[in-house]
Order: sequence, then C-alpha cells, then structure tokens
Amino acid sequence: MTTLIRTFMCASIVGLAILVGQTVVAAPLPQAEKEKIKSLSDLNCTLHQVAKSDGSGGWSCQPDEDRLTGLNCGAGEVAKSNGAGGWACAADTNTDTDTLADLTCTQEGDIAVYSGDPGGQWECASDLPRFVDNGDGTVTDHDTGLMWEKMLASTDIECMAALQADRDVRCQQNRYTWTNDGQGGTAANGTLYTDFLERLNDLVTPNDGTATTCFAGHCDWRVSTIGELRSILLAEFPNCPGSPCIDEGIFGPTLASSGTSSFWSSSLFASFSGFAWSVSFANGNVGGAFKSIATHARAVRTIRR
Repeated sequence: MTTLIRTFMCASIVGLAILVGQTVVAAPLPQAEKEKIKSLSDLNCTLHQVAKSDGSGGWSCQPDEDRLTGLNCGAGEVAKSNGAGGWACAADTNTDTDTLADLTCTQEGDIAVYSGDPGGQWECASDLPRFVDNGDGTVTDHDTGLMWEKMLASTDIECMAALQADRDVRCQQNRYTWTNDGQGGTAANGTLYTDFLERLNDLVTPNDGTATTCFAGHCDWRVSTIGELRSILLAEFPNCPGSPCIDEGIFGPTLASSGTSSFWSSSLFASFSGFAWSVSFANGNVGGAFKSIATHARAVRTIRR
C-alpha cells in the first residue's frame, strides 16, 4: 500500500504550528463544521503536495512553492480535517498519531512529515534544497542533518606547500593515518585524530592566538561513519554516473584516481579491529584497510538529530 506523506510547516515563532498539508476542497467551512474537526486521517493529496488557502477558508492541493506564507493559524493551533476533505485552524488536542503537540522542530525551514499508516509518526525534516553551500568552506545536507567540510584544490594557494604540515588541513591531496601503532594497530592516535581533527577543532592550542580557531566557527568536527560517508555518493557502486562519484561543485575537488581516492570513516571492521571502513570516491566502492595506512579524510558534524 502506498504510504501517504503529509507535511506541516514548523514556524520559527515559538508555539506556532502551521499546516503544510494536503486537501481538495475549496469551499469555506461553516463554523459548526470547523468545531467538529478532529483528525488528519483523511488527507489525500499526492506526494510532496501541500494544502493551500484560497483566502476565504477553502483549500486545494498545490505544489509547495511559497511555503504557505499566507496561512495564519493562532499560537498553538494546527490545521485539522473535518473528515470530508476540508480544513480549518483548531487547537492541537489530539492524543493519537495525528497530533503535533509533542513535535519540536529546531531548524528554520523545517517541516513535520507524517509517514506510515496506520501507526506512523511525525518527524522533523527540511523543506530546503538538500545540499547548501554555506559560503564558509562547509556544505549542509538538509536530508541527513549533517554539515560537511568542503575540500580545497591542490592548486589553491593554501595547498601548494611541499610539506603537508604547511598546507591547509582541507587540501585535497592530504592523507592521514587512523592509528600510529603500525599495521594491526587499533588505537585512534594517528594523524587523522592528532592533526586533522585537532586542527579543525583548535585542540592543540585553543583560542590562544597561535593556532587557527575552530573551522567555520564550529568545534565539534569528527570523522564520519561509513553510512554518513556513503550518503554523499552520487550513486552506490557500481552505478556511479562518473568519476569522482561525488558532486565536486558542492563538496569541492576530490581525488578520483585508482588507489588514491579512499576516505577514512570512523567505523571499524566487526571481525578485525585493526581495519577501518573507507569509501572510494573514484567509483563509490566501499572497502577497508589497515588503520596504519595513510589516506584521505572529510570531516563532518551533526546539526540535526
């Protein structure tokens, strides 16, 4: 059975819940009908459509192009269905899965998405474009709630030094070891942690004026999990449409030559802790290697849980 997706706008004003739902009726509702509205269970627009007002109490299914800027429910109200396709503002008093009373979206532009029928639940999701270049060397993925480091080209002035220690930590040719304990070592004490993350998070000499401040103003950068790293591939192996298997216009230049395109994850092999998982952005292939091997890294941080 096809799952219906219902969406609501999460307003930036505290306590204001505004519908971005779906319906088909354009006629105004009598007050008596508005007072009987109890649930959202009969909402039947198609995927990604929203309910839009005709300005006189009527609604119809439309693409969400203006994010319902004209809908003005009161504080704490939500739009509720009368069971016959009509909608009106009402108090959010339901206790079943149609209620939004317990949902707290924290990011501007969030919407609440309802999926699963019956027994589904509301979850916060972004109504913004998936990838947004923040203009400060970072990229936000609104689908996953992650912020990524954007890499610098080897021809960038910050990346032309012969020694890696003299280059920016984000240069595409830089390589880092997971461990410093040699082949078979397991400890997270390699340059991936002692150089890459320490420089991004200003952990060596924090805020004393002798080291760079936290990258892009954030001090919680980390090594991504294997699942997070795979989420930014253009497609799963072997279906990448090209090489590198990542949008360089969004994420910056990424080495794609065979043998030089793997990026570390923080995820360990279950059967051998001396190995860590990695992703090749040459073709999307997922594999692993001894932690003592030097390869590339791309930092990430969580902005939505």
